[in-house]
Amino acid sequence: MLNFHIRKVTLQSGDTRYRTIITKSGKSIKTKTFRRKADAKTWGSRTVLDFQENEANRGLKIITSLRLRFPDFQRRY
Repeated sequence: MLNFHIRKVTLQSGDTRYRTIITKSGKSIKTKTFRRKADAKTWGSRTVLDFQENEANRGLKIITSLRLRFPDFQRRY
């Protein structure tokens, strides 16, 4: 399962940035830095949702590829 968290980073110039870190099982997978915290939160949420949708679709592809069509089933048995 994927999670994300946001860290506040202060640059030497005094500017503030927000780093979004995507993790899976406690290990960092992706990071991206933003000027605004809202952008960091939006990117983190979308990345996690996209990953979950891809995982769900991958499972459906496997199930549908294994499913026999009725004419194939008739021929086989």
